[in-house]
Amino acid sequence: MFSILVFTAYAATAQPQGLTIQLPTNISQCVPATITWSGGVAPYTLIASPNPVTPIDIVRVYINITGQSFNWTPDFDTQTYVFLALSDSTGLVARAGGFTPSASNDTSCLRSQPTTTSSSPAATSTAEEGQSASSPSTDTSSRGLSGGAIAGIVVGCLVAVVALAFLALWIVRKRAQAARKRARATRSRAS
Repeated sequence: MFSILVFTAYAATAQPQGLTIQLPTNISQCVPATITWSGGVAPYTLIASPNPVTPIDIVRVYINITGQSFNWTPDFDTQTYVFLALSDSTGLVARAGGFTPSASNDTSCLRSQPTTTSSSPAATSTAEEGQSASSPSTDTSSRGLSGGAIAGIVVGCLVAVVALAFLALWIVRKRAQAARKRARATRSRAS
């Protein structure tokens, strides 16, 4: 029983290192770039997010990616600091980024900054497999989780699994000690 708990705790703590993102050396605005990764289990979800997110920024979410690469056209301008987060079907998360796209002659993919006359702009979007779902991040409930929040959840779950493993080990040991104590008491009465 103890070896199973130790193996489970080890496997749970070893998993997050199994998914890594490789970025191209130069990422330019409106120029397709191939993002690759290794590890994990398909399907994958790739999130491209500006940092910090402001009311005019849009987070890009690409869902149900089955391969280990994705052709991404960065539609952030050269002033936007971007990070990428990748998750697989088992919940593993890898982050990459902290980059600003370099300038290119092509600006056709850049979104114009909206002019808003109302205090609560409404937006709808859909996502198909391998496609982007974009939504304005004016409402925190529509923004989704940031890469840091996802990483925090993963770490918290791992800590909970390890704590439960130690609790189970402690309960098993206490019961075994009590059983040995009862067996000794029964033997001493029988003699």
